[in-house]
Amino acid sequence: MDIFTQKVTKPSEVEQKISTEQMRMLYQNLPLNTLFHLTAGFILCVLLWTKSDHRLLLVWLAAVGMIALLKLGSYFYFRANKEKHITRYWNWVFGIGAFVTGIMWGLAGVILVPHEALRYELFVGFIIAGMAMGAVPVLSSVKEVYYSFALAADLPYIAHMLSHESDIYVAVAIIHCLFLLLMLVMANRMNKLIKESLLLRFYNVDLVDKLQGEVLSHRQTEEKLRENEQRLSALANASFEGIVLHHDGIIIEANRGICEMTDFPVDELTGSPVAAIISKSCHDDVMAYIKNPTNLPLEAEACRKDGSCFPIEIRAGFAPYRGELLAFVVLRDITHYKELLKTQAMARLKAEEADLSKTEFLAAVSHELRTPLNAVMGFTQLLHDTSLNDEQQQHLSVIYQSGEQLLHLINDLLDLSRIESGRFDLDIVSFDLRSELNHVLSLMSLKLADNNNMIRVAFADDLPELIEADRLRLRQILINVLGNAIKFTENGEIEFSVYIEGERLIFTIKDSGKGIPEDKLDFIFGKFNQVDSSVSRQHGGTGLGLAISKRLVEVMKGTISVSSKLGGGAVFRVDLPLIKNDISSEQLTIDKPAHELLLKSAETKSLNILLVEDDKTNQMIALAMLKKFGHNITVVENGQHAVDLCQDKNQFQLIFMDIQMPVMDGITATQQLRQQGVSIPIIAMTANAMTGDREFYLKAGMNDYISKPIFTDALRIILEHYSRS
Repeated sequence: MDIFTQKVTKPSEVEQKISTEQMRMLYQNLPLNTLFHLTAGFILCVLLWTKSDHRLLLVWLAAVGMIALLKLGSYFYFRANKEKHITRYWNWVFGIGAFVTGIMWGLAGVILVPHEALRYELFVGFIIAGMAMGAVPVLSSVKEVYYSFALAADLPYIAHMLSHESDIYVAVAIIHCLFLLLMLVMANRMNKLIKESLLLRFYNVDLVDKLQGEVLSHRQTEEKLRENEQRLSALANASFEGIVLHHDGIIIEANRGICEMTDFPVDELTGSPVAAIISKSCHDDVMAYIKNPTNLPLEAEACRKDGSCFPIEIRAGFAPYRGELLAFVVLRDITHYKELLKTQAMARLKAEEADLSKTEFLAAVSHELRTPLNAVMGFTQLLHDTSLNDEQQQHLSVIYQSGEQLLHLINDLLDLSRIESGRFDLDIVSFDLRSELNHVLSLMSLKLADNNNMIRVAFADDLPELIEADRLRLRQILINVLGNAIKFTENGEIEFSVYIEGERLIFTIKDSGKGIPEDKLDFIFGKFNQVDSSVSRQHGGTGLGLAISKRLVEVMKGTISVSSKLGGGAVFRVDLPLIKNDISSEQLTIDKPAHELLLKSAETKSLNILLVEDDKTNQMIALAMLKKFGHNITVVENGQHAVDLCQDKNQFQLIFMDIQMPVMDGITATQQLRQQGVSIPIIAMTANAMTGDREFYLKAGMNDYISKPIFTDALRIILEHYSRS
């Protein structure tokens, strides 16, 4: 009668030995397993450090470390007291530790990764799946322990993926469900194999003991050995992996798994070379690996009987049998694993394409919005200088302010899109810190007056004269945070402090407004989020200012935080790395476009200006503004006319060039003029305002850049710069 199917034939002491050995197998790899989890946790925190909340990462890593210490403590307690408690007790202790460890990794996939950061969420899911797969041989000796770990680690991640509405997240969740089911089935089968192997081991020990006390015939001994070989064969055939025994590369035994993989029957494989089931493209590498196997697996390709190939992972080695070493090769079909990697790569590519499409769409929308906005803002400025009564002037001011708000919103959306797409570069320059801070304060003076607020300024004495940073982005951050403080403070006081802590530059803005609820402190840094989003809210705004400021600070490798309580105001803190410049401000030469320079009064002269613009409305606005400053203007509708005109009579001192025009665009026209030796200054005048546009125009041969809508002050500064005598 088969001892594997007849439980009554198993002596109780053998069952006890099997249980004890299963327990010992759990604990023997515990230190290494614990070290692996600690290392993996540390690496995960390092990778997510710039994307997740630092405190949350540290708390999670500390919890993982505490669990690791408790598991190590149970390991040493087990070694000292393993005879004191029954097997069930130790299995429970280990199972609880595995479950808690699984929970921590499950939570890692839910709380540590930023929301909808797909590539990081996929990476964490890949780690969890790898741990579930790697735990199969380690924890399957007691399958309940493996179940507790795998389910605790993977189910929270799957639920998190399903909580997203995107199809790719649902697909990843489904793949993880199938993978988890496969791992549970494998663990169950591995558990059966381990039990059968231990039963065979202890049964053989028991058999040997009996043979020492009894004289058995040679025939009986051979029969028992034959039964044992059959059982070993059954174990090999039960494996999902393909196994072959070979002698000098010639197959002498093959299990059912390799037959199912390759569609070759056993009789055809027996006596054939191992190379017969290996693709010719990797034949030499596989044969060299089989002769000198290592601890690491080898990826290769196997061939089916019909000639088709599929990816495999190979392990090779030698096993003692009847006093000699048998060479074996284990092949694992990794087609599913490769398809999963391909799916992840395609998902990543689609996400990148989506980001690019979004950026291009916003750039197009920005251009189309700026064109009519140029008309609104331009004619508003022109009307402002005409004879109007007080009511008309007031209406005109409202139109102008509304246009400014719309332009600010467009710029915010573009900034947010560029940052999120990863196509945002900082422009690091040296500048006078105190001068820039005073400029920011002067820009905010009107808002302070409108809300009847006072501002107290405290700049530390040890602030460096010059620093290196992105000057415009630093200004944008401070204006956003100061503007937020002013907006939510009425008839109050705002404190603006700047000082140094170590190698960090600290800015603090404290207001005396109504404060922020504690549960909203992180919420306010989200896109389009506002503390009061009701229809009756008092203050306007889109909720983008702080979101953009947070992302700009992070790009600059800094942090921004807020502390507040209701009724007690709020304190914003911006922490940026401090990079000093030791040269004096007198030695500093900064390359700025003309429209960013504050020019001192200088004598100017009337210029002959060529205006290249196809849009009739924009022609009217630019022509009116330029004539207002006393210059002579010639208008053409495309770049080809501009090139022809400069060839016929080159009497112009300045060219304002639109970019998008029919027949010939502004870039092509500029390049042709430069190739013909025309050195007239060319100013790009365009609605394109994406990062890198100005640099592209300068590289094409233009001298400066002014964006639409056009402001008279910016236009005046450029004209003064190029008309100074």
